[in-house]
Amino acid sequence: MNFPEHYIRKLKSGDRKAFHALYFEMFPRLCAFANKYVNDREVSVDIVQDVFMHIWDHRTSIRSNTSFNSFLFVSVKNRSINYLRKEKSVAKLHQNYTDLNSETLFDYNQLELEVFAKVYDYIQSLPKRSREVMLLTLNGVSNDEIGSELMISVNTVKTLKKHSYRKMREKFKNLLYLIHPILIMLCNTIKDV
Repeated sequence: MNFPEHYIRKLKSGDRKAFHALYFEMFPRLCAFANKYVNDREVSVDIVQDVFMHIWDHRTSIRSNTSFNSFLFVSVKNRSINYLRKEKSVAKLHQNYTDLNSETLFDYNQLELEVFAKVYDYIQSLPKRSREVMLLTLNGVSNDEIGSELMISVNTVKTLKKHSYRKMREKFKNLLYLIHPILIMLCNTIKDV
């Protein structure tokens, strides 16, 4: 159906009945047309509703001398193509982000493993009592429990830890910003050492 000129004039002047007549007549056909592009019924409905909202919002600028049906179909086609472009861009952006995130995560995990290995090697190189205190500390054991288990005073535990941490800070001063988070992680991971 091609809308008569007097309906277009009524639409331009804000006649809601003319708009509803246009909407109910053209909506199903325009949705089917949009669906041929986007292959998604819900998206097709959204596209057509957007076109009708645009028509209502800009009704005063509708030109009477053009085929209104053609205008509707071209508008739906353009919005469908824009939707597809946007979806492709979003998908590509998501893929790029995923790739970048994977590389960054891999780099961070590698760095974390290297620091972990250095810290573990450092702890293994400590004198026996200091090594035992540090490993128990990394296992989340309190100072009181360490003292009881090793049969030493709590003050000795604190002193051994203090000396070990000081040496660790000196040894790893260029990695100091990484040591603290990794020590926290070590507390949660080294359970069987």
